[in-house]
Amino acid sequence: MAEEKQMSGLRTFAYLIGFGFILTTIFVVAGIKRYNENLFDVGYQVNIQKINEALLLMTASGTDYFYSPMYIDEGENVNYEETAGTFIKSYFDLKKYCGTTPGECFASKYKNEKKKPYKPAFKGACGQLKSGASFCIIPQIADADITGLMDMNGPYGPNVLGKDLREYTIKARKTYIRKNVPVSEVIEADVPTR
Repeated sequence: MAEEKQMSGLRTFAYLIGFGFILTTIFVVAGIKRYNENLFDVGYQVNIQKINEALLLMTASGTDYFYSPMYIDEGENVNYEETAGTFIKSYFDLKKYCGTTPGECFASKYKNEKKKPYKPAFKGACGQLKSGASFCIIPQIADADITGLMDMNGPYGPNVLGKDLREYTIKARKTYIRKNVPVSEVIEADVPTR
């Protein structure tokens, strides 16, 4: 009887150890998954900041934004190689420039969040940063926002929309803010009227 109690206690102890191990494994896997998601979020924000800083650097160096490679008037025939391509090659530390195609900068296959095949629409000029992140960028066309795609791992996995592959938008600059326009007119024009 004492031996049965001892065996029962050992079985319970083994059961609790096994249950604890399984529970610990679940928490560790969930923690790793959350860590990876946060890593993609942080990397995305850092690279968007790099694009914004490059736009600021371009204008700080004396280039009028509305006469720069990142602005195109409506109706012009868009040559991304001469516009966004010039911008990328001039203001980024690139591992490789892929031109107006995703080339080797992006993976050949992607999936959406439901693990179904997804075909991204690559437009603009594309490049891969030395950090490994790849991006395509479309310049501001008239009042439209600057848009593009970014893959945090370049051609490497997981290649899933919403994880490492994301679309981004940078708000357009107002076309009425041009050189030689008095500040008072800009301020007045920025106030919505009813």
